[in-house]
Amino acid sequence: MTFFSHIRKRLIPTKLKFATWRMRDDPTWAEKMLWEELRLKRLEGFRFRQQHVISNFIADFYCHQAKLVIEVDGSSHDNRKVQDFHRDQFMMGLGLTVLRVTNEEVLNSMETVKEKIRVLLSPLPPKGESL
Repeated sequence: MTFFSHIRKRLIPTKLKFATWRMRDDPTWAEKMLWEELRLKRLEGFRFRQQHVISNFIADFYCHQAKLVIEVDGSSHDNRKVQDFHRDQFMMGLGLTVLRVTNEEVLNSMETVKEKIRVLLSPLPPKGESL
């Protein structure tokens, strides 16, 4: 066993790395609002990541502990239903749960969106708590 064997380094293609930085710097208004609810373990003590790379995709929000991907869909997704379906199937094949919400849901019904997320988090205790 080498000194660095316990460190797992993810190799992310440069193109995706720059895309995540761009997306974090210029989120939609709905993504901004949802991030304020998710960041700093504000929702039930779970840690979420923003614009997280999963394989060749970038998830809007990701909770590793719950294996939960949250996608906030705006009008740009209207013409991408087939691609989004295949992307969701791929992520579910990795054992992830995918929750899609619309910009309108986030902007107009934040409590409903948070409740949908809580339902998916509820079987799990927050990190650091035992059953």
